Amino acid sequence: MKVRMRMDMSGTHNGVPYPPAGGVVELPDQVGAKLVAAGLAEAVKSKPAVESATAAVETESADAPAVAPRRGPGRPRKDAS
Repeated sequence: MKVRMRMDMSGTHNGVPYPPAGGVVELPDQVGAKLVAAGLAEAVKSKPAVESATAAVETESADAPAVAPRRGPGRPRKDAS
């Protein structure tokens, strides 16, 4: 179960320290459920990595402008004589 920590917590789980408040960690379902029930963490809904990567690529190509970069002030045009 993936959870986002709501507050700082000392200690470790299997030798790995808990992340600071706002950090996300993958824990066994029982451990994560106990932290959520105690108000120490909130469950994070995860999306499949393939769908998010595909959506990001589609968004980038659809939003990419087909315009040449702008020239800065004081730089002459290349085609000027």
